[in-house]
Parts: sequence; structure tokens; C-alpha cells
Amino acid sequence: MVKKVKKLVRLKELKNGNEKKALDMWSLAHICIGVFTATIFLNLQVALDIAITITFIIAFLWEFPAEPLLFKSFHRRLGESLDNQLADILLNIGGFLVIWFIGSWFAGLIVFVTLSILFLIINFKIKV
Repeated sequence: MVKKVKKLVRLKELKNGNEKKALDMWSLAHICIGVFTATIFLNLQVALDIAITITFIIAFLWEFPAEPLLFKSFHRRLGESLDNQLADILLNIGGFLVIWFIGSWFAGLIVFVTLSILFLIINFKIKV
């Protein structure tokens, strides 16, 4: 019951304007997705230009047409700002580039798992 209350409090905080900022509680998740896509493409040995183009398209489609359609009621209440949407795309690409230039899909996997755990700890107060 306490966990449900904490989640509702977190949602209320979002309703009070966190989504109007360029960086928000989901910023780390966008970095994780960039890390994840780089990890997959490195493992599959896809060329950089193709991999980054696909990553950008996924990020762009998520931020603009897909997210508002999939989460219409949630998105309508929060209303992400354009700054936030652009920052989310840049964070996604940034996470991708860091792992790509490290050049190891295994390092990408470790970074992805670490950032994902950190995201859960920070945003949902999960104790490890």
C-alpha cells in the first residue's frame, strides 16, 4: 500500500510541472535507450551511419507521434514541453554515442543494466 501511495505522489509531482523542464525524471531512461540501441547495433555489427539513423528515428517517433498517441490521457495531463522532447532525443543519441565510441557491446550491456538500476532507485525510491 505504501508503494502505491509513493507512486501516486510521484505522479502528482509530475502533474505539477516537472515535464515542463528540459530534463526530468525520465531523462536517465532516454540515455538508457540510447545505450541499449548502441549495444544491440554493436553486437550485430551494424554500420554507424545506419545505427545512429535508426536510433534517431526511434527516438523522434517516440517523442512526437507515438508517445502522445499511446499515452494520450497521461500526456494530455502532463504535456511535455518542446524543450523536454528535444532533450530526450539528444540524450538518447548521447547515450548511443558514448557506448558506440567505447566500442564494446559488453560494456554497453553493463552500462545499460547499471543505469537502469540507478533510474529505478532515483525515481521510484527502490532500495537495493
